[in-house]
Amino acid sequence: MQYRIATFEDAENIAALHAKSWQKAYRGSFSDDFLDNHVIENRRKIWQKRFAEEENQTTILIENEEGLVGFACIYPKKDQFGCLIDNLHVAEAYQGLGIGKNLMQNAANWVVDNSSQKLMHLWVLENNVNAIEFYKKLGAKNSEQTFYTSPDGIELSVFRMVWDDSNFNLVL
Repeated sequence: MQYRIATFEDAENIAALHAKSWQKAYRGSFSDDFLDNHVIENRRKIWQKRFAEEENQTTILIENEEGLVGFACIYPKKDQFGCLIDNLHVAEAYQGLGIGKNLMQNAANWVVDNSSQKLMHLWVLENNVNAIEFYKKLGAKNSEQTFYTSPDGIELSVFRMVWDDSNFNLVL
């Protein structure tokens, strides 16, 4: 397996993995209609826009001979919580093999190399218990709860998980 930085040519494969991940993880949170009929087009538009218009993000890919295995998207220092990990997804067949942890380590290394502060955070749905436990094992702390409106208009509770100077090295 190899890591590399994504380019515009990767947008379609990233969108497909992103959509599949949402279909599995967010069933019961997002509407079935959105997940079954609209999520792939939604994610395709998002990733095309990110690569075409948003130069201020970096997406790390992990691939093998079969293709894309996982990715993490990082936005440099967005606020007082540091860099935003906007997406972290691993193909279902590769979950539980340490790939998510390796992607988070690569993201943390990117933060160290590209940001003046060792701070990063992400948002996770309150009912995504597996992801919350995963991030906690990597040293994240739940710093706040707020609400997020999903692409299909459903308001959902989310937590901000934070790595700061006190727990950042746990992910490295």
